[in-house]
Order: sequence, then C-alpha cells, then structure tokens
Amino acid sequence: MKRKVAVIYSLIFFTGILFFRYLPGQHKFPESLFQWFKYTYCSHNDNLSFQGLPEQTHLFNPFSDSPEGTLRQFCKSKFSIGIASANDEPQVFVVIKSDGKMLSASEQTCVQHIGFSELRVFRDLPYVKNGHERQKLDLFVPENDAGPLPLIIWIHGGGWQSGSKENCLPLRKGFGNRGYAIASINYRLSSHATFPAQIEDCKSAIRWLRANAKKYGLDSNRFGVWGSSAGGHLAALVGTTGDVKEFDVGDNLNQSSRVQAVCDFYGPADFTAFVTTPGYERHTRPESPETKLVGGSVLEFPEKAKLASPITYVSPDDPPFLIVHGDQDRVVPINQSQLLFEALKKAGVNVYFHTVKGGGHGKGFDDPEIDKMVYDFFDRYLKTRSSNLSKDTEKKILPVKKKQSGWKKKTIIRYLQ
Repeated sequence: MKRKVAVIYSLIFFTGILFFRYLPGQHKFPESLFQWFKYTYCSHNDNLSFQGLPEQTHLFNPFSDSPEGTLRQFCKSKFSIGIASANDEPQVFVVIKSDGKMLSASEQTCVQHIGFSELRVFRDLPYVKNGHERQKLDLFVPENDAGPLPLIIWIHGGGWQSGSKENCLPLRKGFGNRGYAIASINYRLSSHATFPAQIEDCKSAIRWLRANAKKYGLDSNRFGVWGSSAGGHLAALVGTTGDVKEFDVGDNLNQSSRVQAVCDFYGPADFTAFVTTPGYERHTRPESPETKLVGGSVLEFPEKAKLASPITYVSPDDPPFLIVHGDQDRVVPINQSQLLFEALKKAGVNVYFHTVKGGGHGKGFDDPEIDKMVYDFFDRYLKTRSSNLSKDTEKKILPVKKKQSGWKKKTIIRYLQ
C-alpha cells in the first residue's frame, strides 16, 4: 500500500514539473522542433487534438493561454491547440482532428500553406529618420514568391491611444502565403501628439515603403491598406486623402502616399455625426478617445474634427473601398460606415459595404465568408490586376444590406501535414 501511495505521489510530482516546464513563454522549444511543423488552414468543425507530435508539445486553451489572443478567432474552447516557439517568439500553431485520422480528400482540398517559415521578417524598421519610437514598422515578404509583390499595409486600432503593430490581422489571415507582402505599422498615439500626427505617420510609412520597394521586392503600384476601428479610420483617411498634400510631411516627399485599395473595418468617418448620434454622446467627454485625438471636444473644435474625418476628402479619384461594420456596434455607430459608403458611391468610387448582422465592435467578424470577401477584394484590386470576377466572387464583395441566414459557421484549423 505504501509503495502505491509513493508511486502516485511521484507521478503527481513529476507531472507538475513537466507542466510548469512547458508553460507558454517559460520554455523556448529548440529550432529542430520547429521543423516538425508547417502552417496550414482549412474549414472544418470536428473536435481536435494532437497526434504524432514530439513529447515537448504543449497543449493549452486558446482562450486563456493564447499569446495576445492570436487563436481566438480560429478556435472554440473544445479544441486542443499547440504552440512551439523558435527564436524567442511564438512561431507555430497546430491543430488536428480528435479521432487521430488524416483529413479526408474533400477536407484536404481547402488546405493552403500559410507558413511564417516561408516569410522573410524585418522587424522595427524606422520609417522616419531619427524619429519617435512609435515610427516603426514590421515587414513580411514571402521568400519564394517572384516579385515585385503587392503589399497590404495593416494599421492597428486602439482608439488612437493604444495598440501595436504586433497584432497584425493580414498576417494571421494568411496573406503572406497568398502572394502578398505585409507591412504592419505603429504610429504616434494621442498621448504623444494630437491629430494630424497619426495620419502623417501612416503616410510617412507608405512613402518609406515606396522608396524602399525595390530593396524588398514590393510593387509600388499595388499598395493596399487595411485597418480596424481607429485603424479603420486611418485606413479610410489614407484612401480619401491621396490628393491632399498637407498630410505629407517629413522624409521621402518625392514618393506618393496614395494606395490602390482600402479595407475599412468599423472605422469612424464623420466625427461630428459620430458624437451626435443618439447613444454615442459620451464621445464628447474629456476622457473619450475622440477628444484626446482632436485635442478637445469634437463639438468645441468642429473644424479640426472635420479635418480628421475621412468623409471630408471623398473625391472621384479615391481607390476602391471595402467597408465592413456590425449593426450592433456600441463603440462606433454603423452610420459611420453608411455615411462613408454613400459619399463614396455618390462620387463614383468603387465601394462595397457589408453589414455584419448582430455584429459588435469587432465581434462577429470571425466568419470565413468575411475572410473570403477580404481575400477577393484585395485579389481583385491588387493581385490579379483584373476586374473580371466570377459571379460567385462578385456576390461576396457586393454590398450586403439584408440578413444572411442559413450559413454554417466554419472554424479555421491548423494541422500537422
């Protein structure tokens, strides 16, 4: 009996050691382990777990342990997720089916490689000489794709007062394996400088990328920009101010800050209409992000609020827009996207507006249909250089104004190939 008790206690003790030994962030897996994995994804709904992985593989809950929530959009809590680290940063996410079987032929047809291991990564590139610590960008360039490549520039959200280039949505969505280079930029926050510092930084980053396009294998004629919330506002502002020289300051002024496509996820477009929308009047308070951005209440500084509004600069030569907004957004009212859509449409700009029914501020966007809409949009205007789309593709990026029902939510998974 004593021997059994001792064995049990020993097992508990060593299990505890192993558990803490392989907590995320506490153990950096050897480079050799990194070679076990390939980045893949496909749409599937089965329960998932690991099979055939080295003993060092760590299982964890994506909703509690995932770094910066990277996997939240891909997985539900019933799934088992794996992460390995190489070179001191998370590099690998792997998920396979719980029954231990290989994917069926039909499931394999939707698999695409999206490997970070296939990207050349350039971190913290300063786009302003001797500039602010926030005036830096990360650049990801597919290693094996023949250039020059189209570029998607990600602008993070955070109410102009927080956020980071580290949380790069196009990177997570696999654009690096779809023939795109990806840039993710930081910009000065409202605590560092009020408007127009933020748009000046975005345009400086774009001009720097154009000036260095040949060096990194980028096609300077195929730049797209994408952002969400405050990043959506700045992306839209980049799009509508291509002909506004006042925001082009600093280095590389011989380069254009125009872009060829804009994807705007629930960004403010008209600050006066925003803060006067019933239920959103709190955005006139001193502590509101909009007040901090403008340097005073929007209603007290209407002219500066107008200068910061993308809708102010809409003109017929603006690039194509894809606008996506949830109709239950309690942070930025959906009328912001509706107003911008109508203004662009009136000006004759190619614009597509999708309403996420029941969607909140960033909630409800983890939908493969939305992913495909964004893929198709950028493919149309940046990658294919063609306006000829199939009827199915065209439907995916046309304005959606009525509720879509009957769709089965799919889950993006990653598995060991």
